[in-house]
Amino acid sequence: MREEWRKAPQWHQDAGRSAGFTRAPREYEFTVDNHPVLADFHRRQLPYYEELHRHRLSPQG
Repeated sequence: MREEWRKAPQWHQDAGRSAGFTRAPREYEFTVDNHPVLADFHRRQLPYYEELHRHRLSPQG
C-alpha cells in the first residue's frame, strides 16, 4: 500500500474493489422541504450556485 494511502486504508481498499461510481440512496430527516432554516439557506444561496453553474467549464470535443 502506498504510504500516502495509509491515512485512509479502508477507503482505498474499498475503492480498489469497486467497479465504478454509483449514487448511494440516502434519506434525510431534515431537508429544504421540511425544515424552515434549511429552506431559507437554500433560497438565499441557490442564486449564487446558479450563477456559478452558468460560468462552469465544459469539456470541448
